[in-house]
Amino acid sequence: MPETTTTTKPESIVLGSGTAYLMNVKDAGSLDDFDALITKVCTEDHKLGSTKNGATLTYTTTNYTASSDLGDVKKTVLQAESAALALGIITVGPKLLSYVIETADTRQTDGGLTVVSIGGVGNADGNEYILIFHHEDKLDGDIYVAICGKNTAELSLAFSQENETIVNPTFTANPKKINSRDGVLIQIAFADPKSSTGQEGQ
Repeated sequence: MPETTTTTKPESIVLGSGTAYLMNVKDAGSLDDFDALITKVCTEDHKLGSTKNGATLTYTTTNYTASSDLGDVKKTVLQAESAALALGIITVGPKLLSYVIETADTRQTDGGLTVVSIGGVGNADGNEYILIFHHEDKLDGDIYVAICGKNTAELSLAFSQENETIVNPTFTANPKKINSRDGVLIQIAFADPKSSTGQEGQ
């Protein structure tokens, strides 16, 4: 039997955190060209903030299993699915709040204050974002996790003498926006260490 070859990136240990980037989906252009999307979104101007405690991607399914009374025949079907990317952001300010709170409104006062007003269901902006979490790995190649959606987590700002304040948004994916393929929730890209999008191996 002939030996088969593959260009698939080999499995590797994933160790370390990364950086989250955010762009309004209306400004992102085509979402199918992942190389172009990374180049456009993953810039300092679109950095959501400095990461603390990393990020966690979850993909959850709801299944239904039909079976006979005796249990000799079973069939399981996928009924629903959801995906979310939870982040820890240690740099807090008006820009971050405007991204994670749909009802946030920012204004400047004559006295030089930046005031963020929060609340009012009718004030929701309806914005959805392309969120890309970039995990850098110079040895094994970078990983990019991309979803499109909005923050669905509560806002909790803890001011403590012993600990830094961390904002923990959770962006829940919208299946209609990340890719032209029906129902796609997540795109995960694995870069070769020597590719144009990855880092040169050491």
